[in-house]
Amino acid sequence: MAVTPRITIKQSADCESIVICDVTGGYKATREGGYGFPNVNNADHITLTVTPQGGTASTEITLKNADGTNFTPGLNADGVYEPSCIRLKAGDVGLTSFADGVHTFVYSSYSTADVNDGSETKTIFFKCEAQKCINKIVMSTCDEGCLGCGDSLVDLAFKMKVLLDAAEYSTSVGALACANKILKRVQDTCDNHCTNCH
Repeated sequence: MAVTPRITIKQSADCESIVICDVTGGYKATREGGYGFPNVNNADHITLTVTPQGGTASTEITLKNADGTNFTPGLNADGVYEPSCIRLKAGDVGLTSFADGVHTFVYSSYSTADVNDGSETKTIFFKCEAQKCINKIVMSTCDEGCLGCGDSLVDLAFKMKVLLDAAEYSTSVGALACANKILKRVQDTCDNHCTNCH
């Protein structure tokens, strides 16, 4: 038997960091890949490999806690599994930012220094900067000078939101080129629209 990790990844609202949570669970008959007997109680260490939007180069790091010790999810002192989370900034994984678009993460759990028990690969669509643009458009409808064009701005924001949802869905079904094409449409709209109605 071996641990087969499960994770969640979420981007912060400020677009500056991500939170990765190990949600592998404890060993049981219905979850044989969980932590605890007959598997290891805790990971020795975790590596994370990140391939960014549009990137061909990947960066692998060993996940570290704030105090510099290895991030070691698994059973707590009472022998109970609790999800473990870690926050990472782009620089922690060799990037300048978590840009909008498709990113691939490979999370690998090691039971000893050189034994990889298992990995989970997640392909995630980040849309934080585009969402900020949509929010700005919506908020511009509150400007006194925009009272006459507020409906058209709301329509634009709604269209962009639907497109972002479509890009996220495209990522979930593996249509990555489509996701990137849709994102480009949203980004072009953000770059070229005017929220000043005066």
